[in-house]
Amino acid sequence: MKWHVSATLAVLFLAVGIGLSQEPAYQPGKIVSMHKRERASPMGGTDAATNRPEDTYDVSIETGGKTYETVYHSHSDLDPTWAQGKDVEVQVKGKAMYVKRSTGKPTKLAILK
Repeated sequence: MKWHVSATLAVLFLAVGIGLSQEPAYQPGKIVSMHKRERASPMGGTDAATNRPEDTYDVSIETGGKTYETVYHSHSDLDPTWAQGKDVEVQVKGKAMYVKRSTGKPTKLAILK
């Protein structure tokens, strides 16, 4: 009898542990606004090779009844499906928001507020 109780408790604790360790699921969101920041002019002159320019976007995304102000830095073209009013799948983790791209790959945005 004690063996059955022990086995049942072990299975219960294992199930609870697995349930708690799973990542939160993506939830629906909507891009409220998206603005590309102007690039700062390079200061001074140099013969050194320049890095590939980085574009910065201020993106407001609404999900779960909250609107998050985020910033996104990109060295490549912006996902064409990201535009004001578009639906996206998002996951909030602390000070970061992950937004699924059209390819299904998540992109990290920093939450400002």
